[in-house]
Amino acid sequence: LGTASLLGVPVVVLVAAGLALAVAFLVARTTFGRQIVAVGGNREAAVLAGLPVKRVLTGVYVLCGTFAALAGVLATARLTASDPSSLGTLMELSAITAVVVGGTPLSGGSVRVLGTVAGAVLMQLLRATLVK
Repeated sequence: LGTASLLGVPVVVLVAAGLALAVAFLVARTTFGRQIVAVGGNREAAVLAGLPVKRVLTGVYVLCGTFAALAGVLATARLTASDPSSLGTLMELSAITAVVVGGTPLSGGSVRVLGTVAGAVLMQLLRATLVK
């Protein structure tokens, strides 16, 4: 799983691209995605608009947990080892940086999924080229 490739492209990249496209579709074309953006923009306004804020937040947490588990499995498979003390350490800061570089404001209200992917690719490119 971690070292397999399909037509010369690593399976990990294909999985990440597929999930990014699925999330972009979810956010742009579904009611649940619009509710996520509304709750993320202003929770109180979403409550006043009659949106099921607790249900939306629960769904978002379930999705985030599922994606984090999948990322952990893929990272462990790619490294062919598991090191809980260092695997994924400070990865949340890289994720926030990728989101900001991709053009999504931290104040909420708008989502740029493909911009976030471009920000993540840029961050990985910098990490790979600027070796310690």
